[in-house]
Amino acid sequence: MSPGPSAPASLAGTSWRAFSVDGAAPVAGREPTIAFTENRISGTTGCNQYFGGYTCDDGTIGFSPIGMTMMACDDAVGDVESAFTKALGGATAAAIDSEGRLVLSGPDGRLLFDPVPTPGS
Repeated sequence: MSPGPSAPASLAGTSWRAFSVDGAAPVAGREPTIAFTENRISGTTGCNQYFGGYTCDDGTIGFSPIGMTMMACDDAVGDVESAFTKALGGATAAAIDSEGRLVLSGPDGRLLFDPVPTPGS
């Protein structure tokens, strides 16, 4: 039996692409992304760019108010953006699952991400 999700030692310097937004697959080619620096996040919702601060300690994650560009998003992409921003803003737990994927979860939903290789790795 494989081990369950574990708390990441650090998310700084990692980048991820969502493959599940609260149980739904995002629109192909418009997947939300998230990149972490030491204490900041940035990425795309599949339509708009976003940015903000975060803290992560022993599997507990929290985000400061997230700023975002305000382009209009159509139908399915807009629906994914709504679910993504709600789940991200409410995320309280961060884990890396047995397949090396990032799991962010909280009372407002669950986000699953595949790693995005960083240049030079």
